Amino acid sequence: MGIALVEKKTGGMAERLLFCLLIIQPVLDVASYWTTVYKLTAITTTVRMLLLAACAVYGFLLSRRKKIYLTAAAVMAACFAGHLAAAAAGGCSDYLSDVSNFMRVIHMPVLTLCFITVFRRGRDVPQKIQLAFFVNLLTILAFLILSCTVGPRNYTYDYHRIGLIGWTAVDNCQSAVVTLIVPLILVFAYRKNRPLLFLLCAVLCFGQLFFLGTRLALYSIFIIAGGMAAVLAVCREKRRVWYLVLAGVMLCTALCCRLSPNYAYGQSHEKVAQERQEWVEQTFDGVEPADSFDAMTPAQYDAYNTVYSAYLGGLVQRFGLERALEAYDYTLDPEILNNNRTKKLLFCGFAWDESGTLAHLFGMSYDQMLYQDEVFDPENDFNALVYTTGYVGTALYVLFLLYFAALIVKGLLTDFKGVFSVEAGAVGITLCLILGAAQFSGNVLRRPNVSIYLSLMLAYAYWLTAGRRGIRLFEKK
Repeated sequence: MGIALVEKKTGGMAERLLFCLLIIQPVLDVASYWTTVYKLTAITTTVRMLLLAACAVYGFLLSRRKKIYLTAAAVMAACFAGHLAAAAAGGCSDYLSDVSNFMRVIHMPVLTLCFITVFRRGRDVPQKIQLAFFVNLLTILAFLILSCTVGPRNYTYDYHRIGLIGWTAVDNCQSAVVTLIVPLILVFAYRKNRPLLFLLCAVLCFGQLFFLGTRLALYSIFIIAGGMAAVLAVCREKRRVWYLVLAGVMLCTALCCRLSPNYAYGQSHEKVAQERQEWVEQTFDGVEPADSFDAMTPAQYDAYNTVYSAYLGGLVQRFGLERALEAYDYTLDPEILNNNRTKKLLFCGFAWDESGTLAHLFGMSYDQMLYQDEVFDPENDFNALVYTTGYVGTALYVLFLLYFAALIVKGLLTDFKGVFSVEAGAVGITLCLILGAAQFSGNVLRRPNVSIYLSLMLAYAYWLTAGRRGIRLFEKK
């Protein structure tokens, strides 16, 4: 009854609903930026939660394999209950923020199940996804131009006024989003068999990546262009025009590297780093560095406290100068002390050491990653997963990813010609980029506006193997 009712009400247009969900993502990102500016983030958070709930209900009603949804819901509920128990044991003072933070993690597996159902029940889903990504590219570009013309003009590195990200709340997220939609946009243009469209898409896609200014975006130009050229070669594409465009992109990027925002940021960063080093040296003028807290003189203590408090802030205030000095091995290198990723990981590591067994199993509460107005939630996603969901949640999350990895490997080993295509190669490149960005860039797996693309690519990979070719990890006897 559920399937018949949903199909009747929606007219069997699951792929159209997916298309609509995808093309509103850049709009939601811009809305998130403005709600952040006006301190109304609860609005966009609520909208995303409602969309997640609507997708889950729709997918469940549309699916013919409801046991999978119910099993997944039971597992997530058990993990959530364990997490709430751990939060209560740790004296959580803000359950609303904690629940919101935990929901970010389950966003990806829930949407993956829904998207798999859409692939199974919809028609022409891959074409709708590729078209949606192309629309997203134009939408992102339009908002970027609008932000530069009417303001406010936002920079990837605001302090240095370098790199353009438009109306985006988190620079890492915008960099990841643009990176992740590029491979399938190139497939979209390639499938149209129009070299001029392919060239236009390449210029728009790689041009945006170039001017974003992040290392992820810049390096991804070579990874995507080189990867797509390799995929075309494996698929025995003989027309040279596609290779010439991709090779031209890599050559132009290599020749213009010194003109890139990323290079400008490096130069500006070196100047700022020199100024920071001079300040540290002035603070320690006439004071010898120490290698033991117990043997410190008052002058040494004051100097170290001044430098470490300036760079580490809440970490020193929360856990004390001695613990911070030991963690950083008494370094006076401002480049090390100013690394936010390291600071956040150390803060969470200290909080983790103070947590109980329940927190280790199911994750710490969100307020344990805060100190006054400072947020120490790690940017590196796989590290953050451990602190947010514990060993149990992280193991389940990784096993979920490994299932799709194993499915892809089995598909390539057993039916390479049937599974591998230009489309499949683009999906593979996107998956590698998003998992790499999750660890080395961050703000990917636990940001719904980015993790939705991981869900989509996992479902896409499932469709290319199990859905279209009937490949299973374990055959029924």
